[in-house]
Amino acid sequence: MYRSIALIKLKEEFAYKYRALFSLTGSILSVILLWYLWTAIFASSVETTVAGFTLPAIITYMIISTAIRAPNSTYFEHGIETDVRTGFIATQMVKPYTYPIYQFFVGLGESMYKLIILTVPMLLLGILFFNLSLPANTLAFSISAILGFIINFSMALITGLWAFWTSGNIWGLRHSRQILSDMISGAIIPLSFFPLWLANIANLLPFKAIYSIPLSIYVGHITGNEIYYAILQQLFWVGLFLVMIVIIWKRAEKRVVSQGG
Repeated sequence: MYRSIALIKLKEEFAYKYRALFSLTGSILSVILLWYLWTAIFASSVETTVAGFTLPAIITYMIISTAIRAPNSTYFEHGIETDVRTGFIATQMVKPYTYPIYQFFVGLGESMYKLIILTVPMLLLGILFFNLSLPANTLAFSISAILGFIINFSMALITGLWAFWTSGNIWGLRHSRQILSDMISGAIIPLSFFPLWLANIANLLPFKAIYSIPLSIYVGHITGNEIYYAILQQLFWVGLFLVMIVIIWKRAEKRVVSQGG
């Protein structure tokens, strides 16, 4: 049943062909602009290494960041917001599935679509035109990237579930989470370029576990036993957020029932 939910969402996404073309064009332009930006930064520096990165390494980092941000850029929490605001959540809750798991597979279907139409072309572009390096540790990177996806999904779901207490209005929460995720996760700028005080703050927050950890494993900045420690950090956030989801969802269910939903 849940598999069917993901496949239905995947087919729905493919119905919007022009949106796919627009998204792909935007991603390609983003990579090209980042290539020019980082090339200019390194050209203006007397050092061949800046903040621990060579130019080829930072280009690889940026391309892989763009590639894995695509499947992480799902907006299913907007669907939760709409369900709560319109009252459709009452219908959803009597269906033969658990609502948060249902939303996970909705998000998974959207992520599969973006993996196909954005991530794969980005990787091919990197290989053909930007001399994209292979991951320093393919297995560790793959595990870390999947954990990063789960963390990102969990945070989005928690954000979405707050709609039960805000009359279906979480616009500010959604955008705040997305801005923070972009700015202090290492997705756009590696954390090694941050001022020390800001890097210390970023290291304490879960956003780092979405992008910085898998990307650092990919380019070889996290190696050996450090990989185990980094993945344990991700597992900590996964466990914490799953517990939070269970608690919040149980309270949300009671809230709907008490209001006669």
